[in-house]
Amino acid sequence: MLSCLLAGAACAADHAGEVVFALGDVTVRQGQTVRPLHTGDKVYAGDLLQTGSNGHVHVRTVDQGFLSVRPASRLFIEQYRYEAAQPASSSIRFRLEQGVMRSVTGKGGQAAKGNFRLNTPVAAIGIRGTDFSVYTDRSETRVSVQQGGVAVSPFTDTCRAEAAGPCAGQSVANLYAGISDQILRLRLQDGRPVILHDASHSLSPESVAPPLPEEKASQPTETAHVAKAMPLPLSDLQLVDVMAGKQDLLPSDTSSPAPGPVPQSLARLDWGRWAGQAGAGSDATYEPIYNDPAGRYTLVRTRQPLALPERGSFDFKLAAADAEVRMGESRVAAAEVSNARLTVDFGKREFHTSLTVTSEALSSPVDLKATGGGVSQDGRLNANQYYQGNMRVRGALSGDGRQAGYIFSHAINEGGLKVVGATQWKRSP
Repeated sequence: MLSCLLAGAACAADHAGEVVFALGDVTVRQGQTVRPLHTGDKVYAGDLLQTGSNGHVHVRTVDQGFLSVRPASRLFIEQYRYEAAQPASSSIRFRLEQGVMRSVTGKGGQAAKGNFRLNTPVAAIGIRGTDFSVYTDRSETRVSVQQGGVAVSPFTDTCRAEAAGPCAGQSVANLYAGISDQILRLRLQDGRPVILHDASHSLSPESVAPPLPEEKASQPTETAHVAKAMPLPLSDLQLVDVMAGKQDLLPSDTSSPAPGPVPQSLARLDWGRWAGQAGAGSDATYEPIYNDPAGRYTLVRTRQPLALPERGSFDFKLAAADAEVRMGESRVAAAEVSNARLTVDFGKREFHTSLTVTSEALSSPVDLKATGGGVSQDGRLNANQYYQGNMRVRGALSGDGRQAGYIFSHAINEGGLKVVGATQWKRSP
C-alpha cells in the first residue's frame, strides 16, 4: 500500500487503536467533525485527539502499544499503518501540536524504528525502542525517557518534518533511560537539543501533566515485550559473584585429551557478573584475568597448571555471551551477540575474533573485530581497539587451551555510547 503522505493526506482508513480510558473534556476531530471521545471508541490515522484542562485519554494501539494524551493537549495521528504479517514494513507518524503525551512503542514501532516519527512544532523525535514522554508548546520541546532511548533534532535541510525515522547529523542529541533525572530540551532558538539534569523534576513532561493512576492499568500486558531489552537500574539486576559462588559458567571439557602427557586438573576459566566489589577477585583459588572497570563483568582462572598447545591453529565456537550498551558507566540497554568467530594460532601466539552486537539502543547492528591479538605464554588474550580492529579484548585460555573467554568493549560515535560484554568459547573438535 502506498503511503498516504505521498499524496499529501493522512491515512484516515488505517485503524490506529481503541480508547481504553477517557476522562473529562476529550474530543476527536475527524475531518470537519468534532465529537466527544469515549471508552471503547476506535481511533484512526487522520484523527486529532484533543483534551481540555481536565481531560485524559488512553489509547491501546493495534500493535499492542500505548498512548496517553494528558490535559490541554492536541495529538494528531498522521499515519498508523501496522503490518502484522511483516511488522518491519509498518509506518507510524504522530504530531504533538501542544501539551503532553506518553508513547510506549508497540510491535510495529519496535520492528520498524526507521519508520517511526513524532514531530512537534520544534523537534523531530525518533526512537531506539522506547517508552517516552513529551511536552511541547510552540517554542520549546522537552523529552524524558522511561525505557530505551530517543533521538531528537531540530528541523533542518537534512531533518525534514515529512521524513521518517530518527534524524542523523551534528544537530541530533540522544537520550537514554538508565541515567536518572535527565531530560532533553530543544528550544526554537537552539541549534541542537541539550541534556539537562532535572533533580527537582520541575522540567519533565510528567511535572507539567502528571499521569493518572489508571495509566498503568490501561497498558496492554503484551507491551511487556518492550522491556526485555530495556534498561534496569543496576541494583535491580540479579548479579552473580563468581568468587563467592565459585560458579563455573562453562562446564569443564570432558572429552578425551590429546595424545601425550597432560597434567591433571588444569586451570579452568570462570566468569560472571559481580554482585560485590569490583576487583576483589584474587584469592587462593582464583587469579583475576580481567575486571570490567564498571564492576559488571569479571573473568577469573583457577590457580592450576597450564599445558597449552605449542603449535596449531584452532577455531572456537561461542558457548555463551552477555552484553550491554552503556553511557559512561551506566547501563542503557541489554544487547545480543551473534555471528561470533574466534581462531587461536598457538604457533604464532595470536588470535583473531569477530562478532556482531545488536540492541534496542543502537540504530543499527555493530560489527566488531580484533585481528592479530596477542596470546601470552600464560594464555592471556590481549587486543587494543585501535591496533588492528575496532574492539578492545581482555581474556584468557583454560589450562588445556580448549576453552576461552574474554571481555570486550567498543566506543560508539553515537551519543557517547559504548558496547561492553563477556563471551565464553569452546574449541571446535
